[in-house]
Amino acid sequence: MLYLSKTTALDEFTPQVHITIMRSLLNCNYWMERGNNKMEKKDESSRFRIGRISFALLSSLLVCCIVAQVFLAGLAVFVNPSNWVLHEGFVHFFEIIPVLMVVMSFVGKLPRWALWQSLGIFGLIFVMYFTANITSVLPWAAAAHPVIAIMLFWLSVTVHKSAWRMSFKSKQVGSV
Repeated sequence: MLYLSKTTALDEFTPQVHITIMRSLLNCNYWMERGNNKMEKKDESSRFRIGRISFALLSSLLVCCIVAQVFLAGLAVFVNPSNWVLHEGFVHFFEIIPVLMVVMSFVGKLPRWALWQSLGIFGLIFVMYFTANITSVLPWAAAAHPVIAIMLFWLSVTVHKSAWRMSFKSKQVGSV
C-alpha cells in the first residue's frame, strides 16, 4: 500500500508512477464497491426471505384465529349466549393480521396473488363487520355472516398453503 504524506511532492513522480497509482486506487475502489454490492445483495435477499417467512407465519396465525373465532361463535350459540362478548372482542385481536400480510407481501417481494388475496381477506373481514352491524336494517345480512365466515376460512387456508409452499420450497438437487 502506498502512503503519501503532505511533504511528498507528487511532481517528483514520473507520469508512469502517476498512472500506476491511479490504477491501484481505481482497482481498490472497484473491489470495495464490488464487495459492498455483494453484501447489499445478501442483506436484500435475507430481507426478502424474512418477509416471506413472516407472511407465512401470519397466514398460519390467521387460520388459527379464524378457527378460534368460529369456536367462540359455537360457544355462544350452543353453550351460553354470554360468550358473544368473547366472539365480538376476539375479532379485534386478528383484524390487523391481513394488513400486516399486505406489508409483508411488499417486504418479501411476494407475487401479486399474495397482495390481492391478503386484501381479499381484509375485505371479507370488513364485510363481516358490515353483516354483523346492519342486521336491524337488512335482516338477511345476518344470514350471510356465517357464509362469509366460510369464505374467509377457505381463502385464509388457500393463502396459508401457498405461502408455506412458496417460503419453504425445497431446492431441486441435480440427479447424480
